[in-house]
Amino acid sequence: MAEGVVYCKDKPIIIDRTVWLNTYVGRIAVGKKVENGELEILAYSDDTSNSAVLRKLAKEKNALYIRSLDNGGVTAID
Repeated sequence: MAEGVVYCKDKPIIIDRTVWLNTYVGRIAVGKKVENGELEILAYSDDTSNSAVLRKLAKEKNALYIRSLDNGGVTAID
């Protein structure tokens, strides 16, 4: 388990995709799309050094690698 990664295995966070991206700028996460534009967040970290761990988890879970960047209002989901 990587230090600084919060795993939400027992209780994933269900949140609107836009709210997540705009509220947690700079945070990286792993999640799945659910109904009505929501995300089910499985794990997240505020430390970008955990990027490789979260990318691996996303691949294992067939999930999205989610990263919100402050780049002139542009946000992205890989």
